[in-house]
Amino acid sequence: MEMLVQDLRYGVRMLAKAPWFTTAAVLILALGIGANTVVFSILDAVLIRPLPYPKSERLLKADVFNLKSGDFYGKTSYPDFTDWSEQSHFFDHLAAYEDKTFNLAGTIQPEHVKGQVASSDFFETLGVEPLQGRSLASARNQQVVVLSYSLWSHSFRSDPRFIGRSITLDGYSYEVIGVMPPGFQFPDPQTELWVSITSVRPDLREEIVARGNLEMSVIGRLNANVTLSQAQAEIAVIAHRLEQKYPDSNRDLGVRLIPLQEAVVGKFRSTLLILMGSAALVLLIACANIGTLLLARAAARQPEIAIRSTMGATRRRIIAQLLTESLLLAVAGGALGSLLAFSFMGVLVAWSPREIPRISSAHIDLPVLMFTGVVSVLAGILFGLAPAWQMSRDDLNAYLKQNVRGARERKPLTKIMVVTEFALSLVLLTAAGLLGKSLLLLYEVDPGFRADHLLTVEVYRSMSDENEDANWRNWTGFYEQLLARIQTLPAVESAGATLALPIQGRSWNVGFKIDGHAYASLMDQSEAEARIVSNNYFDVMKIPLRRGRFFSEHDAKDSPHVAVINEAVARLYWQNEDPVGRFIQMPAFGAGRCEIVGVVGDIRQAKLSDDPSPGIYVPYTQEIMPWQTLVVRTKNDPMSIASAIRHEVAALDPEQPVARVATLDELMEASTAQPRFRTFLLGSFAGVALLLSAIGIYGVMAYTVSRRTREVGVRMALGARPVDILKLIFGESMTLTLLGVGFGLIGAYAVTRVMKTLLFGVTSTDPFTFTSVTLLLCSVALLASFIPALRAMRVDPMAALRDE
Repeated sequence: MEMLVQDLRYGVRMLAKAPWFTTAAVLILALGIGANTVVFSILDAVLIRPLPYPKSERLLKADVFNLKSGDFYGKTSYPDFTDWSEQSHFFDHLAAYEDKTFNLAGTIQPEHVKGQVASSDFFETLGVEPLQGRSLASARNQQVVVLSYSLWSHSFRSDPRFIGRSITLDGYSYEVIGVMPPGFQFPDPQTELWVSITSVRPDLREEIVARGNLEMSVIGRLNANVTLSQAQAEIAVIAHRLEQKYPDSNRDLGVRLIPLQEAVVGKFRSTLLILMGSAALVLLIACANIGTLLLARAAARQPEIAIRSTMGATRRRIIAQLLTESLLLAVAGGALGSLLAFSFMGVLVAWSPREIPRISSAHIDLPVLMFTGVVSVLAGILFGLAPAWQMSRDDLNAYLKQNVRGARERKPLTKIMVVTEFALSLVLLTAAGLLGKSLLLLYEVDPGFRADHLLTVEVYRSMSDENEDANWRNWTGFYEQLLARIQTLPAVESAGATLALPIQGRSWNVGFKIDGHAYASLMDQSEAEARIVSNNYFDVMKIPLRRGRFFSEHDAKDSPHVAVINEAVARLYWQNEDPVGRFIQMPAFGAGRCEIVGVVGDIRQAKLSDDPSPGIYVPYTQEIMPWQTLVVRTKNDPMSIASAIRHEVAALDPEQPVARVATLDELMEASTAQPRFRTFLLGSFAGVALLLSAIGIYGVMAYTVSRRTREVGVRMALGARPVDILKLIFGESMTLTLLGVGFGLIGAYAVTRVMKTLLFGVTSTDPFTFTSVTLLLCSVALLASFIPALRAMRVDPMAALRDE
């Protein structure tokens, strides 16, 4: 302990005597450790921490898929879920739930909230009890609701007297029977309430009895002594039994059980692991950089080490002293890195995409700080061990006997570290370049419509009556009146409506039959996305007409049903024929038999990165829908008319809430949040790596020039021109750079292959990207070598020789 204290005191004094070196080393380490701390905290929140439910490792999700094609549907029908519950013996509980939005009336102002229609064992499956009241299981087959803590707080002022009272959702009365604890979220943070699934509501009645209507997500809690493989074997048997019993709806339907945590975060795993690997590479580069600086500094400390050795210090003792200094640097760098991580954590979480689950809970806590501490110690050992080993094995006695200025040193370890820095930097730059090019190509995609000057307004109508005529007046009649009012606003150019707004990931795949084609079963039908739109939707969105006509005012409720298809449907099912005038049968939404009256251009309906999918448009004047998204093309700033539209909605129905108001440009920008997030982070890491590599090559070349002053003087005295000296320095610099580039290209080729799923429009071996980052790295190396080379060119040969 006494020796350790001595080493610490001596290490602090030595670092204090070299303030520029110490400051540079601590800052470099802080960048590397800070980056790792931030990314690890995100990784910990999203991937590592167990789900916040009791014994969450026993929670599973059931995904339905096609046994022949392998396509995953993810959801099942409610009758199938009921059969699974009755026939399975390996689950304590099984629960089904479905996303749904509700109009909440009776509060300070009407609200549109997201909720879940859930089976009775929903909360028992998750293992979470209400904070107040009781769960859905206590009120089977009753019209009840459980509120989230946030909804209870901001809409009902945390009044406990609301337990047992009724609230109005979509015009139906629900008894509030419970409030969930603060922080409870499932399946997402946006969910505000959970209602029981009953047959009282007409819109749920069909879902309860319709087998083949794949709308329900299913989770289950395994029995204590049951394995995943046992449960999987049992559910597969049940699925096969249902296929035999209901061949029309269940043909080729299989079920795969996966851990719930994997279902929640699995698709983000590769992105986060790539970011963590990138941060680790930055730390390795930082360690190599400091190791290079330590080796350069070692020359000045050779007399000190030699004297310590001659006075009896063992090699082990010298290594311990040098490692102590390295660990002091590492601890200081780790402390500063933690402060940087604290500073940027909140900004990064706020800027991160909302789709990444649980990222909002990411923070710097004790486990993250422990990780930072371990990383700091390992970094100190990593960058300190090689220089300490090198210095301790030099023949220091021989060094004391010779002329220091005449000694010509060769430090291959220094050059190895610089080559390593360049190789790792090239890997990071290549990965960042691929993501950057992918993002640029994504921005250049033609969505098939014009997004400028478009305001979108989500409006959801409640079901007021089971009578079709009443619903028609309540839904289509309301939207027609609202659009007519909006159309008269001075700043409005045109206004329309659609069931599913493009680039929002929403789609309704439906089966349809083409007249004259034979189909063996429901599963053999043709498929396309159903898009219910207003008559002038195509004009508002500027979607071009390719053939036939758009919808018109003549396509009314009692007129023959019509449809417009996109080019993808025409290519897929009519190849070289003209589909206009042909007929299709589409049972979904009550469309029935429709005549195709037009063909329009393809649009990117789900995501910009997806190819245009087959789509069938039907007019909302013939197929009623309780919800629509208004699309309003304006003459000026779209948001300037938001309040006017809210006023028009309230004028028609004071109890009608407006769900979301946003420009289409904003929504499209939000759709690229994930690729922007990972490109920004990886690009930042690559930029830091490039800067550290430049510092590394500069340090090595500056050190080389300082140690070869006599050699340069002799060369110039013998007739070498300044340009020859420039070539000499640049030649050594480029040798190290090209070696690093060579190894880096091999590493980049191997590493970037795992990024295929994150790229759009570019291959993982894109020649342009590989060439560009190679030229960039070489240019930076030349620039970093220029100042040392300039210093070498200005050496006075007489002064250099006179010192000898």
